[in-house]
Amino acid sequence: KQDEGDSMLQLPLLLQNRLQEVSKAALSPKSIFVVVFVLCCVAMVCAVILLGIDFDLDECASPALNNCHTNATCNNRFGSFDCVCNAGFTGNGVNCAAIHTVSLGGLNTCAAMTSKAVLCWGANFGSLFSAPNQLRTPTLIPALDGSMAAKSAKALSLGEFHVCAMMASSAVLCV
Repeated sequence: KQDEGDSMLQLPLLLQNRLQEVSKAALSPKSIFVVVFVLCCVAMVCAVILLGIDFDLDECASPALNNCHTNATCNNRFGSFDCVCNAGFTGNGVNCAAIHTVSLGGLNTCAAMTSKAVLCWGANFGSLFSAPNQLRTPTLIPALDGSMAAKSAKALSLGEFHVCAMMASSAVLCV
Protein backbone atom coordinates (compact mmCIF):
# COMPACT_ATOMS: atom_id res chain seq x y z
CA LYS A 1 0.00 0.00 0.00
CA GLN A 2 1.31 3.47 -0.92
CA ASP A 3 1.06 6.27 1.53
CA GLU A 4 -0.17 9.73 0.54
CA GLY A 5 3.37 11.17 0.44
CA ASP A 6 4.38 8.71 -2.31
CA SER A 7 1.40 9.66 -4.50
CA MET A 8 2.39 13.32 -4.17
CA LEU A 9 5.83 12.44 -5.58
CA GLN A 10 4.43 10.44 -8.51
CA LEU A 11 2.85 13.42 -10.26
CA PRO A 12 6.17 15.27 -10.82
CA LEU A 13 7.80 11.96 -11.88
CA LEU A 14 5.07 11.39 -14.47
CA LEU A 15 5.65 14.88 -15.85
CA GLN A 16 9.40 14.33 -15.91
CA ASN A 17 9.01 10.99 -17.75
CA ARG A 18 6.61 12.54 -20.26
CA LEU A 19 9.00 15.44 -20.89
CA GLN A 20 11.83 12.98 -21.56
CA GLU A 21 9.64 11.19 -24.13
CA VAL A 22 8.73 14.50 -25.77
CA SER A 23 12.36 15.63 -25.90
CA LYS A 24 13.29 12.44 -27.84
CA ALA A 25 10.64 13.14 -30.48
CA ALA A 26 11.30 15.55 -33.35
CA LEU A 27 9.07 18.42 -32.18
CA SER A 28 9.47 22.14 -32.72
CA PRO A 29 10.13 24.36 -29.67
CA LYS A 30 6.58 25.73 -29.98
CA SER A 31 5.13 22.20 -29.90
CA ILE A 32 7.22 21.34 -26.87
CA PHE A 33 5.97 24.47 -25.11
CA VAL A 34 2.36 23.53 -25.86
CA VAL A 35 2.87 19.96 -24.59
CA VAL A 36 4.54 21.20 -21.38
CA PHE A 37 1.82 23.79 -20.87
CA VAL A 38 -0.95 21.22 -21.31
CA LEU A 39 0.79 18.76 -18.98
CA CYS A 40 1.16 21.45 -16.31
CA CYS A 41 -2.53 22.37 -16.63
CA VAL A 42 -3.53 18.72 -16.35
CA ALA A 43 -1.29 18.34 -13.29
CA MET A 44 -2.91 21.37 -11.62
CA VAL A 45 -6.43 20.12 -12.35
CA CYS A 46 -5.51 16.67 -11.03
CA ALA A 47 -4.03 18.23 -7.89
CA VAL A 48 -7.23 20.17 -7.28
CA ILE A 49 -9.57 17.25 -7.96
CA LEU A 50 -7.64 14.32 -6.53
CA LEU A 51 -5.66 15.92 -3.72
CA GLY A 52 -7.99 18.77 -2.79
CA ILE A 53 -5.24 21.37 -3.15
CA ASP A 54 -6.57 24.92 -2.96
CA PHE A 55 -4.61 27.46 -5.02
CA ASP A 56 -6.18 30.50 -3.34
CA LEU A 57 -3.82 32.88 -1.55
CA ASP A 58 -5.19 33.70 1.91
CA GLU A 59 -4.58 37.45 2.10
CA CYS A 60 -5.95 37.44 5.66
CA ALA A 61 -3.13 35.17 6.88
CA SER A 62 -0.74 38.13 7.19
CA PRO A 63 -1.26 41.89 7.66
CA ALA A 64 1.35 42.40 4.94
CA LEU A 65 -1.05 40.86 2.40
CA ASN A 66 -4.13 43.01 3.14
CA ASN A 67 -4.95 46.62 3.99
CA CYS A 68 -7.55 46.00 6.71
CA HIS A 69 -7.53 48.36 9.69
CA THR A 70 -6.25 46.99 13.00
CA ASN A 71 -9.84 47.30 14.32
CA ALA A 72 -11.30 45.32 11.41
CA THR A 73 -11.73 41.66 10.57
CA CYS A 74 -10.31 40.32 7.31
CA ASN A 75 -12.53 37.80 5.49
CA ASN A 76 -10.78 35.72 2.84
CA ARG A 77 -12.65 35.06 -0.40
CA PHE A 78 -11.36 33.05 -3.34
CA GLY A 79 -9.08 35.44 -5.21
CA SER A 80 -9.74 38.38 -2.89
CA PHE A 81 -10.67 39.52 0.64
CA ASP A 82 -13.05 41.88 2.46
CA CYS A 83 -12.41 44.09 5.50
CA VAL A 84 -15.23 44.72 8.01
CA CYS A 85 -14.91 47.02 11.03
CA ASN A 86 -15.27 45.23 14.37
CA ALA A 87 -18.16 45.90 16.77
CA GLY A 88 -17.86 49.35 18.32
CA PHE A 89 -16.17 50.76 15.21
CA THR A 90 -17.49 52.14 11.95
CA GLY A 91 -15.98 52.67 8.53
CA ASN A 92 -15.17 50.78 5.35
CA GLY A 93 -12.86 48.21 6.96
CA VAL A 94 -9.71 49.92 5.69
CA ASN A 95 -10.42 52.91 7.93
CA CYS A 96 -12.28 52.21 11.18
CA ALA A 97 -13.08 54.77 13.84
CA ALA A 98 -14.21 54.10 17.41
CA ILE A 99 -17.75 55.12 18.31
CA HIS A 100 -17.99 57.28 21.45
CA THR A 101 -21.77 57.82 21.64
CA VAL A 102 -24.80 57.22 19.43
CA SER A 103 -27.88 59.43 19.32
CA LEU A 104 -31.19 58.63 17.62
CA GLY A 105 -33.48 61.16 15.96
CA GLY A 106 -36.90 60.70 14.38
CA LEU A 107 -35.63 59.29 11.10
CA ASN A 108 -31.86 59.49 11.43
CA THR A 109 -28.99 58.38 13.66
CA CYS A 110 -25.66 59.99 14.43
CA ALA A 111 -22.53 58.73 16.13
CA ALA A 112 -19.92 60.90 17.82
CA MET A 113 -16.60 59.24 17.26
CA THR A 114 -13.66 59.21 19.66
CA SER A 115 -11.94 61.40 17.02
CA LYS A 116 -14.69 64.01 17.80
CA ALA A 117 -16.06 63.75 14.25
CA VAL A 118 -19.79 63.09 13.74
CA LEU A 119 -21.17 60.51 11.31
CA CYS A 120 -24.88 60.36 10.48
CA TRP A 121 -27.19 58.15 8.45
CA GLY A 122 -30.91 57.94 7.72
CA ALA A 123 -33.16 60.78 6.51
CA ASN A 124 -31.49 63.94 5.22
CA PHE A 125 -34.01 66.66 6.01
CA GLY A 126 -32.77 70.21 5.48
CA SER A 127 -29.55 69.03 3.79
CA LEU A 128 -28.06 67.75 7.03
CA PHE A 129 -25.58 65.73 5.01
CA SER A 130 -23.92 66.75 1.78
CA ALA A 131 -25.37 63.59 0.22
CA PRO A 132 -28.61 62.06 -1.13
CA ASN A 133 -31.85 62.24 0.88
CA GLN A 134 -31.50 58.76 2.38
CA LEU A 135 -28.15 57.40 3.61
CA ARG A 136 -27.63 53.75 4.43
CA THR A 137 -24.02 54.12 5.54
CA PRO A 138 -22.54 56.54 8.09
CA THR A 139 -21.49 59.80 6.42
CA LEU A 140 -19.28 62.53 7.85
CA ILE A 141 -21.01 65.86 8.58
CA PRO A 142 -18.56 68.49 7.23
CA ALA A 143 -19.43 71.04 9.97
CA LEU A 144 -18.61 68.38 12.58
CA ASP A 145 -15.57 66.68 11.07
CA GLY A 146 -13.38 66.78 14.21
CA SER A 147 -10.54 68.48 12.33
CA MET A 148 -10.26 71.32 14.89
CA ALA A 149 -11.76 72.29 18.25
CA ALA A 150 -14.48 74.36 16.53
CA LYS A 151 -15.57 71.25 14.60
CA SER A 152 -15.14 68.69 17.42
CA ALA A 153 -18.26 67.29 19.08
CA LYS A 154 -18.24 65.91 22.61
CA ALA A 155 -22.03 65.28 22.89
CA LEU A 156 -24.98 64.96 20.49
CA SER A 157 -28.72 65.53 20.52
CA LEU A 158 -30.96 64.71 17.57
CA GLY A 159 -34.44 65.87 16.72
CA GLU A 160 -36.57 64.89 13.80
CA PHE A 161 -35.04 67.53 11.50
CA HIS A 162 -31.73 68.50 13.13
CA VAL A 163 -28.54 67.43 14.86
CA CYS A 164 -27.11 69.50 17.67
CA ALA A 165 -23.65 68.98 19.03
CA MET A 166 -21.94 70.30 22.12
CA MET A 167 -18.52 71.23 20.84
CA ALA A 168 -15.17 70.74 22.58
CA SER A 169 -15.35 74.46 23.48
CA SER A 170 -18.80 73.87 25.12
CA ALA A 171 -20.48 75.94 22.39
CA VAL A 172 -23.54 74.34 20.76
CA LEU A 173 -23.79 73.91 17.00
CA CYS A 174 -26.96 72.72 15.25
CA VAL A 175 -27.12 71.65 11.63
